Amino acid sequence: MDKLMLDGLKANIDALDKATTWIFVTLLIVVLASFRPDDKLEFASFKIDKKNAGPLIYGMLVGLNFQVVKLLHNINSIIIEIKNNFDAEAFDAAKITLNKHPWIFNPFAEYNTITSLVFDNLGYAFLIIIWWLGNAIAYKMMFKQNNKIRLIGMGLAGLYLFFGLSSMILIQNITSLVTDDPLKIITPFIGIILGGIIFSILSYPLRKELKKADNTV
Repeated sequence: MDKLMLDGLKANIDALDKATTWIFVTLLIVVLASFRPDDKLEFASFKIDKKNAGPLIYGMLVGLNFQVVKLLHNINSIIIEIKNNFDAEAFDAAKITLNKHPWIFNPFAEYNTITSLVFDNLGYAFLIIIWWLGNAIAYKMMFKQNNKIRLIGMGLAGLYLFFGLSSMILIQNITSLVTDDPLKIITPFIGIILGGIIFSILSYPLRKELKKADNTV
């Protein structure tokens, strides 16, 4: 039974690794494609009109973020079950599975080296920054739509925010169970501040454009 639980735990964190990598790659492709001078946003073999890209990007990100929340919920449930129903050796094995997983954005990383103070916390900070980056990109594109499509985009933006906050709560809960690093408590706040700065910088041209439009009315 111990092995089945640990295998399930590893399968879920492996899936998290893939999901967050997909989010990062999706955003990277969208950012690079947005610099193209034409009116089409090319993603893989698809070409999308930039005027309709905002809600579509939000929709993709909402779907991927829902998957992240579901996987984090699974991990949280498995960790709690192992802690409550299995011996200390099984729980230690579960902690190692999370702490030592090579997931580049691993918020549960914990190593005992001289560089651990930095690298153990970078993954979580980058995870939050990526969330903000996705929000900024989709938000900027969403306001180029007509009012009806923009309304759909606003609904998706609300879901994106909800899933993002849910992910953070789950990560904090899991972190409190499997790590001893006090920095893990303040890492999300650092990520939020840096992400907020990125969001503000990326959305500044849009705010300027909207303000100019209001002044001409």
